Order: sequence, then structure tokens, then C-alpha cells
Amino acid sequence: MAPGPGVEDNPQAMFRNILVAVDGSPHGERALAEAVELAQRNHGRLTVMTSVPDPSVWLLTGGAYGGGIDQQALLDEVEQEYQQLLDRAVDSVPADVSVTKHLVHGRPGDRILEQLEAGGHDLVAVGR
Repeated sequence: MAPGPGVEDNPQAMFRNILVAVDGSPHGERALAEAVELAQRNHGRLTVMTSVPDPSVWLLTGGAYGGGIDQQALLDEVEQEYQQLLDRAVDSVPADVSVTKHLVHGRPGDRILEQLEAGGHDLVAVGR
């Protein structure tokens, strides 16, 4: 992945490759806003990600409803909601900021750490 526009022009920039994990919360929205501001100031780029949580074994066995739920439909609906959350977050990023998005599955903390290592990010922004 090539650096965002202007990254090479500002070698003094501290944060040029920022990872932002969003979850739809006000704290996550604030983390995204702060990351956008840093990326603009440093001519950096953003990677915005969200993680679809693993389904609860208890829920998927039907324990909450006495059985009879369409597990695949439930999984598809949850993934669609997280995709929409991610799309809205990316759409809110100004056009002058280079942005990449990732929809992942599993425990958010684990997925954030994996992306941090894989993407060579120099800052992670998350809500509380």
C-alpha cells in the first residue's frame, strides 16, 4: 500500500498511518474525528476498521428463544449492520484524506492488534 498523498512531503509528521477502530458509539465517532484531524495536519492516511463480533454460542443454539431461529439470516443481518457502520464512517472522512476500510470478524481487541501489526500503523485511535 502506497503512502497517502503528501506523506513523503512532511518527514517531520509523527502520525502518518493511523488506524481507527469504530463501533458506532459516540466515543468511536470522536476517535474518528480526532484521527481525521491528525491525518489532515500530517498529510497522513487512515485505515478505518470495525469488527463483527463472533456470535454467541448461547444465542445461536436458540437458548434465548427456545430454538428455531435462522442462524444464517441473523449472521447476515449483523454483518450488514457492521458494513453499513463502516461505510458511514468512511463516507464521513473528507476527500483530502486517503482512507482504506476493513471489515473483520472476531474479538475487536484481537483484530485491532492484528491490523496494527499488518498495516504498520503508527497510531491507533479508538473510543473508550
